[in-house]
Amino acid sequence: MNIPKIVGSIFSITSSALFVGAGITYTQSRKFIDHSTGAKGVVVDLSLSRSSSSSTPGSVYYPIVRFKTAKGEEVEFRGDVGSNPPSYRKGEEVQVRYDPKDPYHASIDSFFALWFFPLLLSGMGVIFGILGGIFLLIPVFSNRKEKWIQENGQLIATEFQSVEQNKSETIGGQHPYQIISQWLDSRTNKVYVFRSRNISFNPEKFIQRKEIQVRIDPDNPKKYSMDISFLPEDAN
Repeated sequence: MNIPKIVGSIFSITSSALFVGAGITYTQSRKFIDHSTGAKGVVVDLSLSRSSSSSTPGSVYYPIVRFKTAKGEEVEFRGDVGSNPPSYRKGEEVQVRYDPKDPYHASIDSFFALWFFPLLLSGMGVIFGILGGIFLLIPVFSNRKEKWIQENGQLIATEFQSVEQNKSETIGGQHPYQIISQWLDSRTNKVYVFRSRNISFNPEKFIQRKEIQVRIDPDNPKKYSMDISFLPEDAN
């Protein structure tokens, strides 16, 4: 199971869904503006809404607006966008847009009130898209880094230690295997532990040596590539 690829795919799908939502809300807002009528209104109250989530406690204030339609009908509605501190004060006059066929379908006539949801969803779509791209590119950069080390790295002889299963990943329904080796850097008297890339089969019986070759970045031995070309290829 390639975790970066899965996470990247989830973020990318979420980003696409958010952009679809942004497109829908944009179309709805555009249609409302094109078919609505303007009027003068007044903020008659502020509606306090408290968050029920323990993880995001807080309160926001929504303006309650009253206006008269062209036919003299008095309409009262709650604004769609709340804030804390409140963006409006009681008694403040505001411009309103409403649907003549359904006056209760109304909104404060401001850029923020009319375009809040398209902007919010678009912004979230961009964020999830960037995160998805980063996770999807992780394997690409990892492969480039490994290729550079294979071509330019310092070849060292490490001591075979064991074969372990990588419990954090799954390939073909089972955990892959990794070869573990270690090396003592005599210059610094530090011991480095190396792990091979994931192997789909148990390679233990094919390891007939105590010495495993590893190429390291001379400036940073923690960047390395273990040579497991001596293993047979997986027919599957």
